[in-house]
Amino acid sequence: MKLSVTSALIASFILMFSACTSSTNQSGNYIVYSASSDDTKVNLYLVDIKSGDKKQLTNMKYANYPSWSSDGKKIVFSSSDGLYFIDENPINLTKIIDTPNFEIDPIWSPDGSRIAFISQHLDDQSLYDLMIVNVDGTGLITIARNLGEPDNSSSFSWSPDGKKIALSHPFEESREIVVVNADGSGLTQVTNLSSPSYSPPIQPSWSPDGKKIAFVTWDLYIVNADGTGLAKLTEKDKKGFSALTAPRWSPNGRYIACRNGDNIILVNLVNGQVTTINGKYPIADYSWSSRGDNLAYFIHNGNGTLNIETINVNSMQKTQVAKDLGFYPWQSLEWQP
Repeated sequence: MKLSVTSALIASFILMFSACTSSTNQSGNYIVYSASSDDTKVNLYLVDIKSGDKKQLTNMKYANYPSWSSDGKKIVFSSSDGLYFIDENPINLTKIIDTPNFEIDPIWSPDGSRIAFISQHLDDQSLYDLMIVNVDGTGLITIARNLGEPDNSSSFSWSPDGKKIALSHPFEESREIVVVNADGSGLTQVTNLSSPSYSPPIQPSWSPDGKKIAFVTWDLYIVNADGTGLAKLTEKDKKGFSALTAPRWSPNGRYIACRNGDNIILVNLVNGQVTTINGKYPIADYSWSSRGDNLAYFIHNGNGTLNIETINVNSMQKTQVAKDLGFYPWQSLEWQP
């Protein structure tokens, strides 16, 4: 059911966000991120990439996992009492849904009509389901049930046409990458890698053209969406690779980035070159720009807080966007499309 939050909260949001709304239509100018506002709260903020000006978007006990709609006009996020989205025209903070479970990792469908998310069982937090709901709160369906513990294996990826979702699904005592229709039908196994010699395949990421899926075990792989053409792009224990996580295609399809311990690696799909992006302190969550020529990422700064930097993947030029942001272990960021 669609519910509006209190007028006081909306008014607070308007004061904080109205200065930005006239320019957020300019695609790619902002990064939304979550950060600890004090020892008890986590909230969402918006930072202007060019000026570094920051605005607080929410004033809640918990707001995390922000995700932009493809038109760059809405942000969905997870709160302690359900899923919300921010709509800039008119400025609105609207509750989408609240189930008996804990909803996390919401991601818009490519056409902006639906949101897929992880629903963690509160009575057994080792279990989670993958669900989809319409933006108005109707049409809630479960795509896959009892998928295990919500950790690195819980991530999923919409196909570019919005018709399918790729995810890591339990198989016997391990996991495999599968593809399922967005109505929950037609679950199809894509990989067949689970064995004692492999870490289970997890964290699928669909290529921008919809033809391939990237995923990680100990290494980074790509595979055709029909399961053919499996290719390994990295080799564990070579070139300083550790356990790779969070593979993400660049929107232009030229690169795949991955977390590599405290760093990010960048795989050039044209020439196979692997580049490490690092800093003096560990790098955390990251996001591509809409053109695929820049990355934004959190980086620890040595004083218990975080900075946000961007890096041009062609010149490797780094730019600090924001600094001294409140630290929260699972905070995330996303570049406006």
